[in-house]
Amino acid sequence: MGKYKKFSETRAETIILDEWVEMTWTPNNKKYYESLGYKYTKTRERFMVKSCDLPPGSQKIVSVMCPICKRISNQKYQDITKTGHTLCAGCANIMEMSGIRIGRLVFTELNMEMSKNGVMWWDYICDCGNTGTIRRSNVIAKNHTKSCGCLAEEVVGSIFGENHYNWNPQITDEQRQHTRRYPEYKQWVKDVYERDQYTCQVCGDSRGGNLQAHHLYSYTHYPKKRLKLENGICLCETCHNNFHVWLGGYSVVCTKGDFDRWLKDR
Repeated sequence: MGKYKKFSETRAETIILDEWVEMTWTPNNKKYYESLGYKYTKTRERFMVKSCDLPPGSQKIVSVMCPICKRISNQKYQDITKTGHTLCAGCANIMEMSGIRIGRLVFTELNMEMSKNGVMWWDYICDCGNTGTIRRSNVIAKNHTKSCGCLAEEVVGSIFGENHYNWNPQITDEQRQHTRRYPEYKQWVKDVYERDQYTCQVCGDSRGGNLQAHHLYSYTHYPKKRLKLENGICLCETCHNNFHVWLGGYSVVCTKGDFDRWLKDR
């Protein structure tokens, strides 16, 4: 897709795919095009013109490409000359975030492969050293993401376990982990939902009560990854079930590689 360039470069960039366009001779355009070297034939006869030779106020529709997301669309030539670019509507409204810090995250550049349909994903580096990619909407919302997940782990570590108000000393650690009825797990689910904005990351479903937090590396077989935020993804009940059916059942060991292959096979 190409590397993202800051708006200082893209704001003035036009990509017109139509090198030549068909026009019709009229008394109004005869003098203009003759001055550019085009040979007049007769009124109402069609002729070919280089798109770069169109007058600034031309209503001619030309095929263009957005310099950021590479989306192809049709625009009036006069609109291109007025704006000075061929950015699509979604990319024209992108907030420049390169170098901006929010919480522990410093944003580096727009991730072109993941960004599409007006949903922008930015690469970042966290103060703890981790790198990753996050949706722009996740960091500009009121309760925005503030770290790669390391901040939540620190907070969770200070209030969970025996320090939590709902701690039940009559239940063993093994029982808590088997049933998943322990505060750390409930907080992990909440963190996954909040990071993914309570939206299925496969189909976009955001209906209340229909969401589940899926472990990319299965809960049972990868105990050290159980409460890692990066090991979770928000799915709707249907997508979650479809994945495990594809895999062979809920008891089958799953990994992120399995999930990626399922996405390609869908």
